[in-house]
Amino acid sequence: MDAVKVVLIVLGIGAALFAVSQLATAFVLLRVTLMRAKEQKGTGSGDRDIKTIRNEERDNTAAAFLARNPETMEMQSFDGLNLKAYYWSAPKPTRRFILLAHGYHVDGCGEWGAFLPFYIDRLGCNVLMPDQRCHGRSEGKYTAFSGLEWRDFLDWAQLLVDRFGADIQICLHGISMGAATVMLCNGHNPPPQVKCVIEDCGFSNGFEELYTASANLYHYRFRPTVYALNLWAKCLIHTDLKKDADPLGFIPQAKAPMLFIHGITDDLIPAAMCEALYAACGAEKEMLLLPDCEHDMAYYTDRPAYEAAVSKLLENHMPEMVSATI
Repeated sequence: MDAVKVVLIVLGIGAALFAVSQLATAFVLLRVTLMRAKEQKGTGSGDRDIKTIRNEERDNTAAAFLARNPETMEMQSFDGLNLKAYYWSAPKPTRRFILLAHGYHVDGCGEWGAFLPFYIDRLGCNVLMPDQRCHGRSEGKYTAFSGLEWRDFLDWAQLLVDRFGADIQICLHGISMGAATVMLCNGHNPPPQVKCVIEDCGFSNGFEELYTASANLYHYRFRPTVYALNLWAKCLIHTDLKKDADPLGFIPQAKAPMLFIHGITDDLIPAAMCEALYAACGAEKEMLLLPDCEHDMAYYTDRPAYEAAVSKLLENHMPEMVSATI
């Protein structure tokens, strides 16, 4: 056997071993990142004391609102999963609805507990708070990192229209992965009842976010592993993290007016992603960037500014309409 053949064989074996190692590493990452978590309590990368205060407020307020005995709504996803949501009616009849999309590895109550008094009691809106697939009370083994979830949320919006009438007004509000979900909804021709969309610390692309988070948080900078992870996602979850979980690719087709919110010191999803999304958005838009604010902490860092921006958006695009039928 001549030297060239030996070199080719060695290179072939090396390439095969490299490919196997990347697929194996990526499968481990798939189980860590995209499989249902055993505990789903909270997200974010801020200081522990601040996170503790935030999580306590979320838990305590959610418990108080669960004590009001909200209705459980259910629906079947396009791919056969049973999805569940809590629904609260406003204190007074109204046609305004808030549809909340939580983030990664946290359920609806764990994400939105602190927001419920603002939306229900102060603004007087009806609130639907689903648990996303693979989270909370909803079925699913894997999250698609927004790549399939946007379809679920368009179905939730249609469920509200079918039940409460074509004259309702819906605001989609998402945080982190949930923000990516509602941006994708807005880029996929949402029903006309969706009047505005709020994205808080959402990523521009699922593939890029997995790479960025690995690099920033774990100092692991190796794109072939993320490509291998995406291959597993295609095989097991039937989604392409680069093409399907791509808010930046779809935001130019956005229909409803948008509010973009982000913390400048977010090390999990960089503020540059928000700025790129804002620049690409094809709909009417506003942006709120908060200094000294880390991931998923905007509401707790500057609540007055956050609530003022949300209130202005709703006043401009969801004028109050009262009905006695709800």
